[in-house]
Amino acid sequence: MFKSVKELIARDIKNVEEASHRQLLEDARKGSHLGVKALLKVCSDLSPEDDQGNTPFLLACANGHAKIMETLLNCSSGKYSKAIDVCGQNRDGDTALHLAAYSDHMNIIKILLKQPAVLKDINTVNKDGNTALHLAAIQGHHHVINALLRVPNINATKVNKDYKTPAQLAKSNGHKSLAKDMKKFASEDDKCILM
Repeated sequence: MFKSVKELIARDIKNVEEASHRQLLEDARKGSHLGVKALLKVCSDLSPEDDQGNTPFLLACANGHAKIMETLLNCSSGKYSKAIDVCGQNRDGDTALHLAAYSDHMNIIKILLKQPAVLKDINTVNKDGNTALHLAAIQGHHHVINALLRVPNINATKVNKDYKTPAQLAKSNGHKSLAKDMKKFASEDDKCILM
């Protein structure tokens, strides 16, 4: 027989909420700021996850969408079931800082490095034991590396699960001059700026 009207309404609300979450993830990934803003009016959760564990915040950071990132950060946590976790990790253990560092999104890095929680967790590792500095070194992103090396508690000699430091990864990925500068930085007391 027919379910109660309450059950039908609850099912329909759940379906609308799930569709809104899927669209919020897609708009954050693609960079549709207007879409994200519109969906934030109807979504009760700022952090739905895709099948890789990425939230709208992580997707915006991974794809360099600073305006969306800032919109999500500025949302009132009181209205939503979960506030933005700037240090949240996806299923691979990547944070927003990992994703932005790998993709060379300095606009995102600058915003993230203003967040106290990010500064506190600057040496967070992903499932491969890589920090954001490791990922920037793999890609040879000089500007990202310079920004990260300016953070007071950065560990420039941390090894990943393959026992490689960021400098070693830079060298093995063809960024030999960067690797040399990073080794110099790691051995000096004073922080130098890489060229």
